[in-house]
Amino acid sequence: MFKKAITLYLLALFAHSLSASESPQWKKTIEDLANSVVSIRVNAVRTFDTEGSKTTQATGFIVDAERGIILTNRHVVHPGPITAEAVFSNSEEIELKPIYRDPVHDFGFFRFNPNDLQFIKPRALKLNAKSAKVGDDIRVIGNDSGEHMSILSGTLARLDRSAPRYRRGGYNDFNTFYYQSSADTSGGSSGAPVVNIKGEVVALNAGGNTRSSSSFFLPLYKVTRALEAIQKGQPIARGTIQTTLSYQPYDQVRRLGLPESFEKAFRDKGNGNGLLTVERTVFEGPAYEKLRPGDIIISVKSAAQAIDYVSRYEVFEIFLDEHVGKTIELKVLRQGKAMTIELAVDDLHQITPDEFVQLAGGIFNDFSYQIARQTNLSAKGVYIASPGFMFGNAGIGRGVVIQGINESKVDNLADFVNALKPLKQNQYFKIKYVSIGSPNNQQIGNVKFISNLHHSQKCLRNDSLGIWECEPLEWNQSFESFPPTEVKFTNFSDKQTAKIARSLVMVNADLPYHIDGQNYDHYSGTGLVLDADNGLVLVDRNTVPIKLVDVTINVSGIAEIPAEVLFVHPVHSYALLKYDPMLLPGKPLRSAPLSSKELSAGDSAWLVGYQATDRIISERVKVSSVEPLELPLPNVPQFRDSNINSILINNPPSVASGVLIDKRGKVRSWWTNYAYSNSTSQTIDRGLPIKHIIDIRDQWAENQAVEVYSLEVELRPITIASARNFGLSDEWMEQLQDSNKKPQALRITRRVAGSEAFDKLKDGDLLLAIDNSPIRDFNELEDAIEKDRVKVSVWRDGKQQDFLVATKKLTETDTLNFYLWSGALIQKPHRAVAAQYGIEPKGVYISWYYFGSPANRYNLRPLMRITEFEGEKVTDLEQFIALSQKHSDKLYVRIRMLDLIGRESIITLKQDLRYWPTQKIFWDGKTWHNRLMGT
Repeated sequence: MFKKAITLYLLALFAHSLSASESPQWKKTIEDLANSVVSIRVNAVRTFDTEGSKTTQATGFIVDAERGIILTNRHVVHPGPITAEAVFSNSEEIELKPIYRDPVHDFGFFRFNPNDLQFIKPRALKLNAKSAKVGDDIRVIGNDSGEHMSILSGTLARLDRSAPRYRRGGYNDFNTFYYQSSADTSGGSSGAPVVNIKGEVVALNAGGNTRSSSSFFLPLYKVTRALEAIQKGQPIARGTIQTTLSYQPYDQVRRLGLPESFEKAFRDKGNGNGLLTVERTVFEGPAYEKLRPGDIIISVKSAAQAIDYVSRYEVFEIFLDEHVGKTIELKVLRQGKAMTIELAVDDLHQITPDEFVQLAGGIFNDFSYQIARQTNLSAKGVYIASPGFMFGNAGIGRGVVIQGINESKVDNLADFVNALKPLKQNQYFKIKYVSIGSPNNQQIGNVKFISNLHHSQKCLRNDSLGIWECEPLEWNQSFESFPPTEVKFTNFSDKQTAKIARSLVMVNADLPYHIDGQNYDHYSGTGLVLDADNGLVLVDRNTVPIKLVDVTINVSGIAEIPAEVLFVHPVHSYALLKYDPMLLPGKPLRSAPLSSKELSAGDSAWLVGYQATDRIISERVKVSSVEPLELPLPNVPQFRDSNINSILINNPPSVASGVLIDKRGKVRSWWTNYAYSNSTSQTIDRGLPIKHIIDIRDQWAENQAVEVYSLEVELRPITIASARNFGLSDEWMEQLQDSNKKPQALRITRRVAGSEAFDKLKDGDLLLAIDNSPIRDFNELEDAIEKDRVKVSVWRDGKQQDFLVATKKLTETDTLNFYLWSGALIQKPHRAVAAQYGIEPKGVYISWYYFGSPANRYNLRPLMRITEFEGEKVTDLEQFIALSQKHSDKLYVRIRMLDLIGRESIITLKQDLRYWPTQKIFWDGKTWHNRLMGT
């Protein structure tokens, strides 16, 4: 009784939502159908063919209650791997398995287990493929953008509308009529039943035009045939001659040469107001160079069957479906002359991809007939559905068809895999490809093979199980040996450029994962050779922002050699790289001459740096001022330099970082780019003190390591006059003044969480001294804290207060291991989170998520910290992974989180270990690895 009462209550709410103007008969019809219409939630877990990875919602309805079959759109069932759930009118949720999607038309089927339903017993809706007439009153029962069920009314205005065209290179239906109505359906109504007043489904809602408030419905003639085959356990035959047809009215086909006698014969058949004509054929398809645009289809026959007057899409398509793999004769009129043409009928399923290769974060599938027909290409080659790390680095994006690799022709995925199998890590290979936007221009690309940072697999669709079955792909793990390259530098006419050019290189860095707040995939900048004998190069952190990068050094546009990231400065914009000097015979590079004399306002210098891979520029500049570097807080916590003076130049030339040199060619300052984002993404250029470069060079030469101590506070200089306003004593004002330095004091503006300074010092404190030595500027501070513990004297509450504070040794702040869990990149909170938001670097921080993943579906958002998993407190990464494995058998898990300002929230998430298995990415001291957990 209780269950029945709930159902009746929900149906009453549903009925209450109907328009008050609905007739009693329509109300009863809709109420009778409500239990059979479901809201569908879809995770498209991989970009594949025409569709991207995403989470979406739609509508479906039951067409076979006994077998648990739901009808919806093809673009909902998706051509690639998905996970899906149906929510019934009583809020019962049930898992769906995709079992069919038509290669051409916008319909597909899900299956569920009827025995899993506990509180509702829906019935199958009746399909009526033949009853629709212009002027019929109809209702569309769907869900309103995934939120609530909605009823939209309309009138069938046309039954012979052309299929809607959504976008080039994406999915588009063709070779079928569509119905058109004035009902303005919403995004979540895709797959909704279009019903008449008898409760019969007369069409399937497929799309709409918001500008004209019109909706497009797919007729059911192919749907009913496919459903019958599924119910009988038979394959669904789909034939094609790889030709797009167009339905043209009689006045148009007369212009194409239709004789009056043929028109009279067709009109006597009474089958519409036009004929089918050839719009285009697919390159190298069965009809290529046999049929021509403008041909008018008259009749079709085979050895066993003949149809004399063909003027309807459905008649022609069904004939092709019944003749897959056979030869047919097609009679056409071409410029008024009758012609009979023999054509082979292809299997549509064979030219519609059902497998993919996942490699280096990219997705690759056989090029489909669906896209080929739009691009004047044959249905051969391998399509880049998502370029991933490897192909993206080479500047090759989505929408590209690979036709060859090195000297091997690539017609399909098997060719693609076989051509890549012999390659070594870091080996370059050549690809021949065309873009679907420019199919007549074959291009050549050069790609660097890097497979070991991502999980690789090959997946095949299994519609009987409703899943994609995947097997790992193993690649050659040996590394390519780079041959030595002799480099001869250009003789620069500019004297200043010539003095430093052999100490400058171009550095390119590619990021395989978005961690530590990094949003971009590729960075480049100028590198400064510190030690040519040992191959040490300095770059800024806008070129190498983190340790996990693939780095190459380009020397004079002639040699490109690999480099290793030795050190990334945790506080300032410096990183240290190492290359093998043996790869550059003859020692073409030179160690840069560094001068410890810093630049001052009014000094002249030359700014030298790379603008492109092989173009160095030099321009004389004048230092306008030397000021504390002040950068705004970024929207996303990421590296942000502080506690350093910077050199400003009026209207500096644009370079990808570089150096400021004096007239003798000695480096007086490091010129760096800072990228930051608040409301928009911007960059600023500043010169940094040479002191830090010398320290890094000397420390590495002596210890093969660089030690960085930090008090873990952010400081801002203020004038002595301002310090007086804070109550600073006359004695301290006198001590902070020095005839050789700018009179100023340093005020604490921010502390880094997780440090002793965070607990003992306060924002607003005036820093007076370290170990009794007055601190007047940033250089004095950094020199004074190069030890484990210091006495910090500050001015607070009108008096001097002293604290023993442990400094922090920031030599191991790099993120050296993280996980891909449920489609989210999770890591230990990196230093920027602690520095910019005062959050102690503990627990699990979400740095990124991928579309189509559980993290995307269930709002496991970046910038959140996970604090609790299934009621247990989360302390660190390894413990979190152990908890997730402990509860892996649960349908949903509860996760408690905090955002960056401390607001708490809780979500439930369904793990998907099939398509989103847990992966660990880690540094073993020599190289990076990707390990699939549980294997």
